[in-house]
Amino acid sequence: MAEVSGAEPAGRNRTQGLVAGLSQGRLVIWLIALLVLATAILNAVKFSGHFHDDAFISLRYARHLAELGELAWNPGEPVEGYTNPLHVVMSAALIRIGFDGMAAVHLINGAAVLALWALVWALTSGLPTAARLAGLSAAVCTPVLAWAWGGLEAVPAAAFVAGGFLAAIRATGPRDRLALSALASFLFGLAYLTRPDALMMNLATGIAVLAVSGLPLGRRMLHFVTLGSISGLMLLLHVAVRLTVYGLWLPLTFYAKVGVDPLERLEAGAIYLGLGMIELPAIALVIALALALRGGTAEPEHDGARRLARMSMFTLALFLAYIVWSGGDHMYFARILVPTVPVLALATAANIARLPRPALGATALLLAVLGAGQAAVRPFAAADDAAAIGAVVGKYLAANYPPGTTIALATAGSTPYFADMHRYIDTLGLNDPVIALRDPVPILTEFQKSPGHGKGDGAYVLSRKPDVIILGLAAGPLGPDPVFLTDAELAANPEFARCYEERKVELEPPFDVPLDAPSIRKPISFIRHERVC
Repeated sequence: MAEVSGAEPAGRNRTQGLVAGLSQGRLVIWLIALLVLATAILNAVKFSGHFHDDAFISLRYARHLAELGELAWNPGEPVEGYTNPLHVVMSAALIRIGFDGMAAVHLINGAAVLALWALVWALTSGLPTAARLAGLSAAVCTPVLAWAWGGLEAVPAAAFVAGGFLAAIRATGPRDRLALSALASFLFGLAYLTRPDALMMNLATGIAVLAVSGLPLGRRMLHFVTLGSISGLMLLLHVAVRLTVYGLWLPLTFYAKVGVDPLERLEAGAIYLGLGMIELPAIALVIALALALRGGTAEPEHDGARRLARMSMFTLALFLAYIVWSGGDHMYFARILVPTVPVLALATAANIARLPRPALGATALLLAVLGAGQAAVRPFAAADDAAAIGAVVGKYLAANYPPGTTIALATAGSTPYFADMHRYIDTLGLNDPVIALRDPVPILTEFQKSPGHGKGDGAYVLSRKPDVIILGLAAGPLGPDPVFLTDAELAANPEFARCYEERKVELEPPFDVPLDAPSIRKPISFIRHERVC
């Protein structure tokens, strides 16, 4: 009897411990879920005022496609100053049925955010709930919400990448289905048409299948070829159309950005990735976890986690190496890291799933706390200064110059969008083949080192005899020193001094533009040069 009475408390203790552990696990999961939800809401609210000037470049093309049936920056001048044809076409479709341009891209990007989150949840299927929520935490990050509101194509590209990667993961799993690799290839092709560097994610996924998928070599080769089949065909067709319509192998934005010294480019890329890790703390976490778990084995109940971790980490590493090689980007909020988010989310979830139970929940909670804390302390984002000031300038030009006025400027987005009746010369070459293809290019200003701002051609601009020239930034020069190459060459050209006179006007708020930024809550000194010859 003594043995029996002694056994009952021990059994009760084990049961109570199990219940307490279960309750604690559920509490952690609910806490992580609430933090992920709070992060998503905070980021969505805090970035709701963000919009970037470059988005208006695409919207000018989309508007002309919707209203004139012509994919052109200036009507009648076929140039490819965009790199996101699918995003432009989708925007044009919505503009065609009555949507405002900004509302159109917000609708597209908002749908893409929801699709991205759903696909991330599907990607992490089969992993512990806490690990899946940690993956979702990586997908509600600052860059995703910033660029959903910012108007550019990064989030739709990420959603297509998520679909392609999900199909590729399932294609090369235990059931080994080539049809899913074909579907993945198609989705990666759509990602490429949305944002061209998504093609590198397609390639990285294919290499990951070859290197670490665990399939027999013959099947790996078949999947690799299939993953590149449809997307490769879409690429070739796109290039054929480009050559036929524009006569160039690549979009103008590529030519406008080439010519940077390789060492400077690598340095800029490394700095960009380092700053990106601040916006996406999951990158540093998965690197640390991968190193800590190197050579280890997955928990028996999650034996698929190691395969998912290897596939996603390998793909992510290749794409991050490409970003460093390419030199990064001049835009903030880690824009070109956004297409990595679905792969990063899976890498996060899969690596966390391989941890022992207590560490699994603690690590997932830590990442959720970091995301929520970052969202909580971040200030509210405003519109890009170039977009906000350029919109005000565009409204002034629309009201004070007759339709058809030719204007040379560097702010190629908001000003041409809000003064659509004029014709423009893009002095940075993103929408002008003569300037974009200029080579070699002298380096005369410090700002030329910024990606996309290195080219110009003062003599060519003067040969076009524009009615108005706006030097420098959106509202004109900031000071006596030239900002861009075109500014420097015009300043040294006697014809510019003889044929153009400076005009200055003070533009007073409030301004009738659908943007808000500190830069337009005060008077704007707008300086332009008018042709007098």
